[in-house]
Amino acid sequence: MMILPYTAPPATYNNPVIRHDAPDPGVLKTENDYFMVTTGGNHQEGAFPIYRSEDLVNWEPSGTIFAKRQAPGWSSGDFWAPEIHPVGDQFIAYFTARDRSGMLRIGAATSPKVEGPYQDIGQPLVAEPHIGVIDPTFFRDDDGSQYLYWKEDGNAFNPPQPTRIMGQKLEKDGVTRSGEPVEVLRNDPQSWEGDIVEAPEMVKRGDYYYLLYSGNGYWGEDYAEGAARAKSPLGPFEKAGKPFLTSTERWEGPGHAHITQDGKGQDWLVYHAWDEEHKGRQVLIDPLTWGPDGWPHMQGPSLGGAAPSK
Repeated sequence: MMILPYTAPPATYNNPVIRHDAPDPGVLKTENDYFMVTTGGNHQEGAFPIYRSEDLVNWEPSGTIFAKRQAPGWSSGDFWAPEIHPVGDQFIAYFTARDRSGMLRIGAATSPKVEGPYQDIGQPLVAEPHIGVIDPTFFRDDDGSQYLYWKEDGNAFNPPQPTRIMGQKLEKDGVTRSGEPVEVLRNDPQSWEGDIVEAPEMVKRGDYYYLLYSGNGYWGEDYAEGAARAKSPLGPFEKAGKPFLTSTERWEGPGHAHITQDGKGQDWLVYHAWDEEHKGRQVLIDPLTWGPDGWPHMQGPSLGGAAPSK
């Protein structure tokens, strides 16, 4: 048996932790590692890059969700916003892709191993006839019930329609929808959200279910991360009223965030933001705290600080 040398965890981190265009990070914590998947790829070269890390700071490429020429047959491109979740005795990758008709759909693929290879379920999991759907996220409640959330792409119309975040129960297999979708959030055009709410992320803390989401246009400085909360996974949700993560002089348009925890249970937000040259959305991490008011708070986007605990 080969004994690997001990590698001390980093004492500090510097943002970004991924220094190239890697939008829409979704992070899964396993027993020993973290895995991140991001927007990107194509049919020929493979879709959805996977990265692996032992400490949330140092990331290495670890393949793709779909191998070369193995992307779903129903898809035509625009491989966006993936996440990987353990469901039962397998892993499920939820993702966005455009179908052959040009509509944005939500797909799902399964694998016995977190790093794949993944097998598409053969058809979109969520497909609406007259509106695109994007940004899926999965949530499992304490009682084992499972939910899928996504965004209806109303802002793609001219003039824009309301954008809505929808939620729906899933069966135990994670790829069968149960009951009817429920609107859990929609944009307020008069607020910081503008025409868009998107990129949902659901967490439970105490008696509340917190829906983190991004608002406004992803390409600009008004893009930010906000929160809403409810006593039920499907609402009704109360918005915090203002975002908790906004642009700085160094980083513009932070958002599409995902929560994970370090070895001591501290919450960390993994998200993307534009650098000053606006050449790509790079991946940043920062600690997330919860104030006396019960809402999430952050000191970020930061340049870095004390690293996550092992």
